[in-house]
Amino acid sequence: MAELEQKCLIITPSNKKLRESLEGLMISVIEPTLVEIGFQKRNIDVTHRMIEKKTISANIITRIIEDALCIVNLTGLDPFVMYKLALRHATSKPVVVLAEEGTNLPIELKDEQTIFYENTILGAVKLKSSLKDILISIFHLSEYTPSNPIFNLFKDQALLAKLRADEEEENEMDVLIRKIYDIDKKLKRLLDE
Repeated sequence: MAELEQKCLIITPSNKKLRESLEGLMISVIEPTLVEIGFQKRNIDVTHRMIEKKTISANIITRIIEDALCIVNLTGLDPFVMYKLALRHATSKPVVVLAEEGTNLPIELKDEQTIFYENTILGAVKLKSSLKDILISIFHLSEYTPSNPIFNLFKDQALLAKLRADEEEENEMDVLIRKIYDIDKKLKRLLDE
């Protein structure tokens, strides 16, 4: 595959014990998969390694906003990781969300495409395959369409504004769109269960 000059930031929990348990996945699955689809090793950074090197928060925030890709591990539901994910969502740039099997995501993220994995050897094999498929669809098949709570809210508001401008019967249309949106959310939850 063609080499990508873009950068990737892997956002990990700040809890040292949890980070250590995830380090094997970084080394054996996530980083090699990124290299395999074309990222250069020198352009891949992991937040907890940057912090250990005393990289200031401003640099990490800049990377969250500017990098071509962020991979976010929600295992442990670290509030700092959640904050960084929200920043990334605001950019509408590609983000891949990971969480160890059994992680109970907050309601706002239940509809987020998340790769759940087991921290085992077989789990690593499955994670590599799922991660590779998503990365190929983002960078080589041009199939990436932003979808996250922030982007979806803005998209829905833009649709409402357009409909309001086009339609005389605003109130009926608002009710209809709200009902369709609620049905969509309920269907997604049912499919995830």
